Amino acid sequence: MCPAWARLNACIRGWMSYFVLADLGRRLRDVDEWFRRRMRQIRWKEWKRYSAKRRMRGRMSGGVRGG
Repeated sequence: MCPAWARLNACIRGWMSYFVLADLGRRLRDVDEWFRRRMRQIRWKEWKRYSAKRRMRGRMSGGVRGG
């Protein structure tokens, strides 16, 4: 896990521990859903970006192979 993710993870854990005393219930779940959805979007974009580069590198070096 990269240092940025570790820091973010610690921050979120601290935030959750701080607000566990309050009765946030649904609001906290909404924030959690949004955060997970956003992280999934970011990872998907990263994956697409890097895999596209690998495909192009392979085509340029060894010619175009299937699909």
